[in-house]
Amino acid sequence: MENRIVIKQDIITKNNLSTKDFCKNSLCPLDYKKILINNDKLVPLQDFLSKKTFKGHDPGSADYMKYSKYRFLKTSNLTENYCFDDSIIEYCKPPQKNIYPQKNDILIAVDGKGDGLGKVAIYNNDNSNNSDTIAAGILNLTLKSKLYYILGFLKSEHFKSFIDINTAQGSTMRHSKSIALEYMIPFPTVENNSNPELVEKLFSAIIKNIVEKEEEIIKKKNTINNLIELELSNTKTEDPSKYNYPKIDEIKTIKRLDTGLYTKTFKSTYNKIKNYINGYFNIDFAYIKSGSTPSVRLMNKKSSKLIWATPTDITDEGFLLPKSKISIPSSASHNLTQDAILLINRTSKGKKGEYVGISCFYDIAYYGEGHHNQGIYRIEKYTKEKKLFIVAFMNCYISRKLCGNISYGSKMKEMKSIDFSNFIIPNFSQEKQNEISKLYYNVAKKEHVDSIVNYAENELKRNQDLGIFQLNVELIKLKKIAKNLVNKICFNQYININDYINY
Repeated sequence: MENRIVIKQDIITKNNLSTKDFCKNSLCPLDYKKILINNDKLVPLQDFLSKKTFKGHDPGSADYMKYSKYRFLKTSNLTENYCFDDSIIEYCKPPQKNIYPQKNDILIAVDGKGDGLGKVAIYNNDNSNNSDTIAAGILNLTLKSKLYYILGFLKSEHFKSFIDINTAQGSTMRHSKSIALEYMIPFPTVENNSNPELVEKLFSAIIKNIVEKEEEIIKKKNTINNLIELELSNTKTEDPSKYNYPKIDEIKTIKRLDTGLYTKTFKSTYNKIKNYINGYFNIDFAYIKSGSTPSVRLMNKKSSKLIWATPTDITDEGFLLPKSKISIPSSASHNLTQDAILLINRTSKGKKGEYVGISCFYDIAYYGEGHHNQGIYRIEKYTKEKKLFIVAFMNCYISRKLCGNISYGSKMKEMKSIDFSNFIIPNFSQEKQNEISKLYYNVAKKEHVDSIVNYAENELKRNQDLGIFQLNVELIKLKKIAKNLVNKICFNQYININDYINY
């Protein structure tokens, strides 16, 4: 059982109001939370900085652009991942005054709403041309040492709790300013670990492995995009698409007035597939099954054994991270009983429909049986190899552009089953399909290792072989390991190296 990091007082006394350790003259219970730690070897974060810390600047509204070589990183680009997320990015004019993050800088969200405050990411791009700048709500740190060790603690609930407790409450937005620099980084001691330096190396190696796995996912996504773009350059005819006002015959054929369906971008992308030399195929309408929410259900009880899948549980890389389990009456039937393609059919994320149609592979051997709701469509009637190719294609850049134009709705963008059945997928050769599918789904054997050095070397090589699906599976394990190690170091507990390098 893990140690509690944050405690709060149920009763506020007069002594509390006058004690220096608490917020004077406050009757708000949130001001009386404390972070527990049982480790005296603490070093403030600011001691590891190689240069003065900077906050970014926000460009004016007139400085935003639709396309530009200059990108503007916002707090929304800091997610649960360790690497910053640039799948959705803002573009701007050349900034006159701003902060330019460099490779391996750490970005911290110091302004935010809800759980956005205190989110952290490592900046892993080459920004030598100063094309990326950061928003005012981000703190940019350049460390002189112990990069991965410190990153691991900054990504922990321990750090987020520190930021939360030490930041004044606000009605909507909260501003933590530079309080993050006062965070005390705990280090292993000799009290319970005869070799604390080895424990520090272990934790750093685990965090480095997490970062490398996330970077490998990004590389594989880009490789899939490039392979698909290159293959689709083999067309039967030249691209005839050009922008024009929709003609009556087009409207009668498409049967929709959405302007996105008549743009040059949509037509050009659509025609790449339509004119592909080996043709295309559609998913049979009869194969697309809808989900449901059982009228009688129990959530997250000890007896709950079925995975409960919703659109918010599917990541942008196409991986299901279920947060809940469900029990339904024996008289009712669940709908996830075999390998399946899961397609998000509606979501408010992104606002432009670019997240509608994101797909994942439901691997029954990994997840077990489950049930999905109405926000997801299910497809079972293909071989495993075909399912994996369809998933990889639905998540590629071209499909995201198409789905963004095909989806409709104001706040909640969606595509119906008829839209998915009309969606065209290129009929690549089996060899090319397998090449793409392997990048999404591929198993690589894990060898037993006997040292941290061997662990780091083996994992780096394995990451290159693992598919996106398997990388995500291992990331779940590694992030749990990192959380466990943070707790053990904070509470100065014994750590067995072999328990962690052979997870």
